[in-house]
Amino acid sequence: MTMHAESIRLASEGLTWLEHLFVCIANAPDAGLHAKRLAEIGRYLASDAADSADCAYAEMRSDIEKGGAQ
Repeated sequence: MTMHAESIRLASEGLTWLEHLFVCIANAPDAGLHAKRLAEIGRYLASDAADSADCAYAEMRSDIEKGGAQ
């Protein structure tokens, strides 16, 4: 696997962790309304970016496998 593909995979994993962090903040009983709203926005953005990275990684991996260079 190429270094670029591995970087995309790691970015996706990191964004998924960030998404979970934002979910925890949004669900915290002592978080203020403003913090909850910001956390929801952050969760959405992290989730969307992670999905994009997952798609790019899957496409890159497929291209590598088609070329026979695993």
